[in-house]
Amino acid sequence: MILDDLPVICEELRGAGIEYIVVGGAALERTYPIGTGDIDLVIAMRDYPAVLRKLESHPRVRNVEDVGTMAGCWFRVGTHWTDVEFINPKLFSGRRPPDAFVRYVARYRSEETDVGRVASPEVVWYMRLAVPDWVIYIQKILRDVRAGVPPSLLSKALEIAEYFGNREEIEPRVREARKKIEMLAR
Repeated sequence: MILDDLPVICEELRGAGIEYIVVGGAALERTYPIGTGDIDLVIAMRDYPAVLRKLESHPRVRNVEDVGTMAGCWFRVGTHWTDVEFINPKLFSGRRPPDAFVRYVARYRSEETDVGRVASPEVVWYMRLAVPDWVIYIQKILRDVRAGVPPSLLSKALEIAEYFGNREEIEPRVREARKKIEMLAR
């Protein structure tokens, strides 16, 4: 279970001096039973190269693969491996510098928890709608709604887009998500 692995992985990362914010399904899973299959962590762009070097030499990490917007790896927890993705903030900062996204989420849209800083649910939805392949993430948003995540979070995702100056891009995507949510409710 991913939430069982999260504290172990976060403790290792803090021990390695890696700063992160838990995002994605693991952030939602703390409140809603969505059934995520991996752990997503956003890291500052300024730290991205150093984090990748630390991961490549970490004894509990294997198969670090950087694809530009994120680096995936396998993290050993006990006797099994967990899929962990380190996301750089480029795609989410809109018209602001990449690290503005990390600072904003840390300051306004997250909370400090036992595993470190965890993003608010609206950040997860904003991120899902901000990526180029956002259409496939609408299915995850629908899964989240079925698990009890309130559709009103789409309005908060738009607030984030407003802050980053990319509302014009995100608003049609939010409309599409709302349309699918309405169809789901029928």
